[in-house]
Amino acid sequence: MGPMDIIYACVSIVKSILGAVFYILVSPLTITQNASTRVQQNPRVAAEKFKREFEEKYGQRHPDFFAGGYLQALDQAKRNHQFLVVILQSDEHYNTDKFNSETLTSPQLIDFFRENDFIVWGGNVRESEAYQGLSTAENLLVNLTRSLQRHTPLLARLRSEREAHEATRALREAQDNAYYASLRADQEKDRRALESLPEEPGDRDKGVTRLSFKFPDGKRVVRRFRDSESLETIYTFVDTYGLQRFSSPSKPPDNYTHGYKFVLVSPYPRTVHPMDKTKIIGDEKVLCPSCNLIVEEIESDDEDGDD
Repeated sequence: MGPMDIIYACVSIVKSILGAVFYILVSPLTITQNASTRVQQNPRVAAEKFKREFEEKYGQRHPDFFAGGYLQALDQAKRNHQFLVVILQSDEHYNTDKFNSETLTSPQLIDFFRENDFIVWGGNVRESEAYQGLSTAENLLVNLTRSLQRHTPLLARLRSEREAHEATRALREAQDNAYYASLRADQEKDRRALESLPEEPGDRDKGVTRLSFKFPDGKRVVRRFRDSESLETIYTFVDTYGLQRFSSPSKPPDNYTHGYKFVLVSPYPRTVHPMDKTKIIGDEKVLCPSCNLIVEEIESDDEDGDD
């Protein structure tokens, strides 16, 4: 088989099924250099040198050579599910010049690589192992097209799965952001409500009502309120119980209205004391001068609909 016959294009799907790699191997050369004399360079520097030397000799028209080492190119191909074309060649082989000037500068080949989103990595056997082979642009395109048709459905499926995974992750992230935004809004409401709560009067102060609260978890809390305070003050205390005061309180916005998800009930006889900012504690004879109150949670409409 002549040196200009079809190149051997080897395509392999990585075991993890994450990418496809084409090896375009140029030169039936027996390397006389040993491992100790072979040039060792930074992978990115070697890639830049390969491209620079190619352009100095053959011009700017060439495939978009990957600007990095082989392992970096392979990693990107795996990560993005792309085809990877690996071009290895030797300056000492007589066919290298013809392959570069005629095949790698072919507009049809360059367009093919770009249109199908190929990663093209070029290396010199001065930094790599030597292989053999040569091909015209026409024959190379035939082999590449055949391999592309064989592996494109698999890569398309992998890309689709990756996009679905990313969409699911983005949706979950959006839901989490919405949840935390709602949580921050609730915390801000609680903070503002806490800031509006008057200080507890002393046990020797006059005009004071002593209330004992039983929370849904069974915990009991006792607090004193002034008779001149509204029923809303009691609700605010229960709603913000356990929150710490902020050192720099801010003024609640105008027309701010706080919602409560519970109701206060005195047990004997059972009497519901709804939140009413217009009513004064001292006017509620059931509460003064002391009373036991049960904190009953109010079921939301959503919970009612689920039953």
